[in-house]
Parts: sequence; structure tokens; C-alpha cells
Amino acid sequence: MRNKNVYMYIVLILIIIFSFAIPSLVMKLTEEKIFAGKYEIYKKVYALNNKANKNDIIKAIYSRYDNNSKYNVSVSDYAQGIPDILRIENNQATILDEKGFLNKFLELIKLNIVKDSFLYDLAKENEIIYRIWEYDNGEITYRKVNFFTDSDYFKYAIASMEIEDDTDKVIVFTINRKYLNINKESMYNYINYLGMSEFEDWKHKDNMMLSEEAGVKVTSTNEGELTCCKVEVMR
Repeated sequence: MRNKNVYMYIVLILIIIFSFAIPSLVMKLTEEKIFAGKYEIYKKVYALNNKANKNDIIKAIYSRYDNNSKYNVSVSDYAQGIPDILRIENNQATILDEKGFLNKFLELIKLNIVKDSFLYDLAKENEIIYRIWEYDNGEITYRKVNFFTDSDYFKYAIASMEIEDDTDKVIVFTINRKYLNINKESMYNYINYLGMSEFEDWKHKDNMMLSEEAGVKVTSTNEGELTCCKVEVMR
């Protein structure tokens, strides 16, 4: 009888121990599962050389293309009258809205990767609507903007771009290819604009610029009449 009581006490103690240990173990495993994906991006970045893992845009790009990320997304629209924000005088485009999204296309025009004829044709329209998606995964925030005009009753986007918030750089843009000037020189201008010209191993291949040292590539792909240019992770 005495031995039976001893066994009962032992079993009771074990039950109490496991009642505390098992939830802690489950919580630990759950946390590991959640955070493993979150920090996988940093494992990939820090596997690169010191120069690459200190580059803000490269860290942002790795986070942007991290398949484990979950984003909070908000959507908004706003409209502007084109004569109020865009003027063409003496074959020179002037954007009056200094903080507007059209200025981002002006940045790309200065890189000679987008032609100024895009703004000349846009000046013929009456109104532009921006549809803005704001993405936040806790590591990167960026905005995707689609541009619509009244020429087709705002049915189809005439262009789009993604802007990384911390660097305020255009990391993706899509536009009708007739407005593009894609070649080795203009793509390298874009690389310099993104702050990645410090990497010296850039190679031009099949409408792409690749850098093993940076671990990223700049690509241009055709989608019907549109061409999408972006900087993305090398898989």
C-alpha cells in the first residue's frame, strides 16, 4: 500500500511537471515556426559579403521577395487634374506637384531609361487617378501605384510603379515599351540610381544586369504592349 502511494505521488508530480512543460514546449515550437520565416531574409542577406548586407536597397529587395512575409495592405485612390500638375513649354516638361508620383517618372527620364515622350503624351489628357496599395510586413514598407487617365474612362492602367519607402526609390516600374529606352547603359544608370554601382561585377545578359556580389538582378520583361523593369533577388 505504501509503495502504491509513492507511485501515485510520483505520477502526480510528473503530471504537474508536464502540465507546465508541454505548453512551454508548444509555445517555443510555435514561436520558432513563426520567426524562422521572419528572419530567413536576414540569413540570406548576411550570407552575402559585408558590402551587400550593409546596402539598404538590397536588404529591402530581399525582404520584398521573401515568400514567408505577411503584409498589412491598405488601398486608396486620389485624382488630379493634369493641367494643374504638368506643363509642357519649349519641349520641356515641368511637374508642378513636387511631391507627386509623376516626379518618380521624371527621375527615370533623367536616367534615360524612360523617354520624355511619356510626359508629353500624358499632358494631352485631362485627369489622372492614382490607385495606391501600401504594403507593410514589419521589415519593409513600399507603395504600389497604378496610373489611370480619362482617355479610356480609367479602365486600364497606363503605367505602374513600386516605391520603397525608406530609400524613396522606384524598385519596379511598368510602362508601354514605346516609352522605354532599355539598353546596357540605361540599365546601369538605373543601378546607380538605386545605389548599387559600388558592386563591380555587374554583367549584361539577355536584357538583364546581374551581380553575384550583390545577389540581385535588374530585369526587363514584356507583357503585351507593356514592359516591366524591376530589381529582384537572384534565385
